[in-house]
Amino acid sequence: MKVIKKIKVSYQGIPGAYSHQAIKKYFKNKALACAKPTFTALFFSVLEGKCLYGMMPVFNSTTGEIKPTCKLLKRSQVKVVGEISLKICHNLLSLPDANLREIKKVYSHPQALLQCQKFFKTYPYLKATEYVDTAASAKYISQLKRKGLAAIASSEAGKIYKLKVLKRNVQTRKNNYTHFYIITRKGGEKDE
Repeated sequence: MKVIKKIKVSYQGIPGAYSHQAIKKYFKNKALACAKPTFTALFFSVLEGKCLYGMMPVFNSTTGEIKPTCKLLKRSQVKVVGEISLKICHNLLSLPDANLREIKKVYSHPQALLQCQKFFKTYPYLKATEYVDTAASAKYISQLKRKGLAAIASSEAGKIYKLKVLKRNVQTRKNNYTHFYIITRKGGEKDE
């Protein structure tokens, strides 16, 4: 039986992150997703040849250009070899026995919080709190096991970290998309 070697693709975040979902959508089952803590670490994994590709969010239809990644793209020795758009559906996630009335603090990535401003205006008692990324905020809530806390992340992150969806589609714009570039180092993929 022939073993198929998967292509290593780095992304910023942890399983359940939107970048991780973009890898699965673009590469299907041909990729081994490699989680990185920061966008800079993602870039270095590509530049140093540890991963052939990187999945970079560059633009969101609600909040515009994702400045940290666009700055890195302009300053580094990578090239864009593909692109994909992913519909972003944010969900309010909490512990399995939680209810919306008891939530006081909501964690998520700053971009996700910006994409949910209307939700926070509807529920002004919820304190939006910045966290490293959406999936990491879901994992954090799951590990803390403290009532009164929630995360804004994907339903996939909710499943992975065993959280309940308290409210679906809390993003302000229902047609909320993030556009991603697939990058590789110059000379890392043969030009066709």
